[in-house]
Amino acid sequence: MIVATQAEADIRATPVRVCDVSNDLEHIADAFVAYGPIPGTVSAEVIGGGKLAQGTSRRVYTSDGQHVDEEMLVLEPGAAVAYKLTGISPPFSLLVRHARADWKFTATPEGTHVHWNYAFTLTSPLAWPLAAPLLHLPHIIPPR
Repeated sequence: MIVATQAEADIRATPVRVCDVSNDLEHIADAFVAYGPIPGTVSAEVIGGGKLAQGTSRRVYTSDGQHVDEEMLVLEPGAAVAYKLTGISPPFSLLVRHARADWKFTATPEGTHVHWNYAFTLTSPLAWPLAAPLLHLPHIIPPR
């Protein structure tokens, strides 16, 4: 079962700047703070070293002492970013097998409109009652 959520924001900066800040490994903790039961980001690094790029993976360390790995599927500065979350730690891994995030950055007269989609593949349909409150329950996409 796939559970999807989305968010949108308007930011007073260029699309390239917004994309750069949201993927800046040195300052990622400033961009992703804890929200309810979801831990914040403490730090991140490219697995194996080097620069973050399409095709690389980053390890993101969270404020609850865990980490997740993100495989960068798309990294087009100022346009789009997509990544797949793998290596999810317990207790979240008991509910979610993996997830995919898709970010779109669109220039506006005031700066940038960011549209963010997230799709979570649950470990089982039985995980739904526990996962729904964490994932804000916007809508369900039927299994593919």
